Amino acid sequence: MRMFGVGWFLGDVFDFLFMDDLTKRIREQQKQIDLIQSKLEKAEQNGFTKDSQQDILAQSKSLLNG
Repeated sequence: MRMFGVGWFLGDVFDFLFMDDLTKRIREQQKQIDLIQSKLEKAEQNGFTKDSQQDILAQSKSLLNG
């Protein structure tokens, strides 16, 4: 059982801030993924490239990961 006090409160605040930051990062990453996927689909439909969606995605990941 947790004791009520400053340490308990600060621990909960830290947990909340960590989860909030993590959630924001995940949402931002999902926006980037959605944007790339949208661009891939549009380019593929317009005949911009002969590469498959999987090939382009692999190339994009390779560039992002250095």
